[in-house]
Amino acid sequence: MTNAQAIHKRLEEELSKDSLEEFYLDYRLSTQDIANLFDTSRGTIVRFFDKFGIQRRDRQAAARFASFKYKRENHPNWKGGRSISAGYVVVLKPDHPRADQHGYVREHILVWEKAHGQNLPKGWEIHHLNGLKTDNRPKNLVALPDKSHRRLIPAFQARIRQLERQTKELKSIRPLLKGG
Repeated sequence: MTNAQAIHKRLEEELSKDSLEEFYLDYRLSTQDIANLFDTSRGTIVRFFDKFGIQRRDRQAAARFASFKYKRENHPNWKGGRSISAGYVVVLKPDHPRADQHGYVREHILVWEKAHGQNLPKGWEIHHLNGLKTDNRPKNLVALPDKSHRRLIPAFQARIRQLERQTKELKSIRPLLKGG
């Protein structure tokens, strides 16, 4: 008996229609996943499906199952529930009152609430004092009513531009100071 025949005989003993349906339908495994479990090829598993008359998923259904398999922490790119959205760091907190439809909350809200021991009041927004959306240090965050927030942004931006000009001027005279 060849090695391939021995493997096929072992699989015939281990695999039944019920066990294949359980893996495929109940556990939502793909034919490739089942093949990996039994250390064989996908083609061999497909032949067993055909032998037992098990209907395989069409491409659309297989894609749906594959996307289900890779939700959140199962996805190979999972980063522990932290991500960047619209330039802001977001954190997975589905039970938070300000969570979006996917369960994410902007990190600066969580940092401000932890630092102040209270929820952000309704109608208030958090502003990053230095203008960097990812700088969520408590000293860089200020909570303001929405209307005040909108009035202050242009003032903050003007101040940032002024400081940038001063920095540029200081950098331009620095070589003169070294030579003197």
